[in-house]
Amino acid sequence: AHDLRDALEMISDMRLAHQTRQIQAGKNPDNFLPVSGLSRFEKYQLKQALHIVKELQATLKRRYQI
Repeated sequence: AHDLRDALEMISDMRLAHQTRQIQAGKNPDNFLPVSGLSRFEKYQLKQALHIVKELQATLKRRYQI
């Protein structure tokens, strides 16, 4: 549960930082985080976080047969 919470918090923080930069640049904020603008470490963190979310989704799919 802690891993999932941490993963979702990290994804949310990245999204909010992206939206803040967009607003500061006078653009409308969106939820599309360009991976090309991330550092190697940020890309690694994002990949790990998305892997955690994917594992939970697979578990829920098996458990509830959806």
